[in-house]
Amino acid sequence: MIFVPSRKRRSSLNRFFETSCPTLPGRVLIDDDDDSYEGMKLPEGWEFLVSGRTSSSKRLNEAYMLIPNEPFYGQIGDDYVCKPHGWDKMLAESCGFSKIAWGNDGRWGDRLCTSFFIGGELVRMFDWLAHPDLEHLYVDSV
Repeated sequence: MIFVPSRKRRSSLNRFFETSCPTLPGRVLIDDDDDSYEGMKLPEGWEFLVSGRTSSSKRLNEAYMLIPNEPFYGQIGDDYVCKPHGWDKMLAESCGFSKIAWGNDGRWGDRLCTSFFIGGELVRMFDWLAHPDLEHLYVDSV
């Protein structure tokens, strides 16, 4: 399951889907007070997951708790352009059930995973997707 947090960035989200063309299912995490996505159609297998405004870490953990039995979890920004075609399947296969995988973001490469895919078993061992003591920064580093 891929999670894409987005806040008042419909054009970024549209570009993400048009250029990255994810092939695996996911959820777009949006705030309940954000009407900028009203009427937007998502690709097959994708849905909006709406909840109250909160930090990135809490939002990711809420999403995980709603869908706790996936083989993997991915988190990627709505402003990413991912390639090659099938990038999401490659990362999901690379993380397996208990590892972490990430692609080269063009800036940090293998030194920092700015978006990540984590095997579902590893997430369930910790019982969180993003460290619960963090708000927004360093979620990817941890």
